[in-house]
Amino acid sequence: MCKLKVYMDCDPLVIMEINKETTIPVMRLRNSIKQQQGYKDNIKKLSVYSGKLPNAPYFFLVNSGVLEEKNQQKKIIYRYLVMDNQIPIRGEVTIGDDTIIVVSYFLAQTQPDSPTKLPETVFLFEGEPQPFLFPAGWWPCDRLYVLSIDSDFVSNKIFCSDMKDACKSISTHSGKEVQLYPIEAEEFKISSKDNFELNAFIQDQFIIGFIGSGPNTIKKVAFNYRTYTDRPIKDFITKLKINQKNPVDTSERIVKLIDEFKDDMQSSFNFGGNIMISPPVTEDTQQIPKNAAGPTIPAHPQAPFGKIIVGDSETGSIAKILRIFLTSQKVQPVIPIDTSWLLVGHVDEFLSFVPSQKDSSTPFKALYADPELMIFMIQETRRVSGTGIRQTNFFRGKYYHDKNEVGLFEESLNDLLVPSLNLISYNNKLQTQKLNPIKERLQQGLKMLKNDFISMPVAFFATLEVSSSYKTSAKTVNIVNLQYINGHILLPRPFGPRLSMDSAKNVVSACLKKAGINITDIIVNYPEDKGFWTWQEKFTAVTDIALSYLLCANNNVEERPLSENETKNIISHLKVNFHKKSENDRFEPRKKYIENTDPSIKSGIENLEKKIVAKNADKFQEHPVFGGLVVRAPCKIWIPEETVDVIELYVYTIFKSLLGIPETNVHFIDDWIYHLAHGEVHCASVAERTIDSSIIDWNKYEEVMKSMQKYDFTYDPKQ
Repeated sequence: MCKLKVYMDCDPLVIMEINKETTIPVMRLRNSIKQQQGYKDNIKKLSVYSGKLPNAPYFFLVNSGVLEEKNQQKKIIYRYLVMDNQIPIRGEVTIGDDTIIVVSYFLAQTQPDSPTKLPETVFLFEGEPQPFLFPAGWWPCDRLYVLSIDSDFVSNKIFCSDMKDACKSISTHSGKEVQLYPIEAEEFKISSKDNFELNAFIQDQFIIGFIGSGPNTIKKVAFNYRTYTDRPIKDFITKLKINQKNPVDTSERIVKLIDEFKDDMQSSFNFGGNIMISPPVTEDTQQIPKNAAGPTIPAHPQAPFGKIIVGDSETGSIAKILRIFLTSQKVQPVIPIDTSWLLVGHVDEFLSFVPSQKDSSTPFKALYADPELMIFMIQETRRVSGTGIRQTNFFRGKYYHDKNEVGLFEESLNDLLVPSLNLISYNNKLQTQKLNPIKERLQQGLKMLKNDFISMPVAFFATLEVSSSYKTSAKTVNIVNLQYINGHILLPRPFGPRLSMDSAKNVVSACLKKAGINITDIIVNYPEDKGFWTWQEKFTAVTDIALSYLLCANNNVEERPLSENETKNIISHLKVNFHKKSENDRFEPRKKYIENTDPSIKSGIENLEKKIVAKNADKFQEHPVFGGLVVRAPCKIWIPEETVDVIELYVYTIFKSLLGIPETNVHFIDDWIYHLAHGEVHCASVAERTIDSSIIDWNKYEEVMKSMQKYDFTYDPKQ
């Protein structure tokens, strides 16, 4: 049985390995466009030709008039595309085994004025084109793709290391192996920080979905959103072997799809983070009129494979070609919502869906960004600390490393809520004017209940007003932007304020009540209540680490909490001194600062240094020039401190009590480098998921596809 490479002539390119007996699944594209161009839909037959073609990345058949008869031998005029330059080629096709097959999509259509006759073929398959099936975020996962880069100007080694540890834990505890696949930065031709921010969010670049009509024909497909010339990701996808255990040249039949969308796809509204699949919808839904949440949505039938949720509205729209593509698939109706008020404009900035193992009546929950809740959490934490219990700051010990300098981002709760920043007023308006209307639209379009939406604390940057003219992004770490992998949650570490366990429970209890969540007892096996891990760069001095995490002074009799002014003074020193990246530049200023500081604070620093070194002895070495202990290599350092992160405690409580996800299945990822570029864990990774009988009832799949063909899911973003 010979293997045959197949190229399909349609706007995307399909490459797959098939056997001669295999039915070729053809993806449904933009039927609406063909109708607008005057094409008569006649796609029940597909013509397949076999023959040897030149060695080139892509091949396309000319759309019409391609067959000529000469000396009773079929001749095909074809062209191929080398990167972005189209070069016409003429050549003859010879029939033979073990050769390339070309499938002409357009030959299977007719034009009213000049019908094209279907020629004799080597293979002729009957059937409708198959839809592209977008994967849902809870389907089983085999592999997780991330970008990997470590250079002078930027490094995400910390992120990759945390993701790798999470995948190892998932593989061990879930019984299903999940491989982390790091895409080396050379694949992206990254040469600057700006270029990193453009290419690092690979969720925006491609998605791995499916086409096919059953378990024997389903194919994995890499769908590329970013294909214009400054996106080298398309080169990577071209040679991507989607399943390393069964690569393309084995019996596993894999499809790769690369969509050659044009310049109108360059807006971030068209990228992968702006497309999300809902849980199955088991009831018909009525038309939803245009309002603040988005345009008019037509009535939908039941959607057993979920619905496509996309940010698309009058003030922030996706490309027409992408809208036509989404609405043409039929099996997953589209719910457009307004995301124009966001800087990036993506649905995954405020919404995720996860399965619940606790509530059988509603098997899925929506995790939903709640700015009001975050403001309340900050205020409640500050109120508790006013009783004499000191809380730590937001973003404690977090820096931004650039080529020549480092910036400290630590902020006190009082500084966050200073009236001049307008954070409270803006986030309350954002909740009322945008997020609440969008939630109501999703409840209607997905037939979900109010209690199915779980509030997650996220605050957004304050702008002049809530509108598409003044866009915003998450100021606090966006814990909604996560990956659900085989019963485990991978979400960004929030770096929130820390309190004692008892005080943190009081704050979380108040927040649960504010969010309308009925959890009376917070019973959480918090894994880090005696301390926590923090990543540190090579050659970071233990003194700087102690300064970053110092809570108490020591007067040789007893410890006392630092006052707010003392903490501010230390932060001011770090902000001034830490912008100098080299230890050579930091050493003298730090030495003078400690010499001139209060003796009790100096003693507190020395005591904390000893505790840190005792817990991490093998991770420090003497600095070769200045002496003193510095971090030997980039690594996690254990900070001995009996506090808990209030946001983390809220997350553990929600996942355990409402979703049935234990603490051991919750993995906090340090994605700080991505947060600074307006993204998080979901944006920075792509999950390669699989389909099994628990996901799709194949006996009903074709029936569902056919029943949905009569519906019109198109909509106008302006109406």
